[in-house]
Amino acid sequence: MPNRQKATHRTLGHNVRKARKAQKLTIEQLAKTVKMKPDYIRDIESGKITDVPADVLFQDR
Repeated sequence: MPNRQKATHRTLGHNVRKARKAQKLTIEQLAKTVKMKPDYIRDIESGKITDVPADVLFQDR
């Protein structure tokens, strides 16, 4: 994976974590709210996810 793409995933994860903590939510609470598995949220926050579908990023819940 190119460095720019890795940086994008780290930035996405950082932004997800920052927003989650600002709302005082645990990973489990966020996962339940957005109907995702907690491990998926953890992987996004840690930058391990390499493919986050646009419909996941931009869905209206």
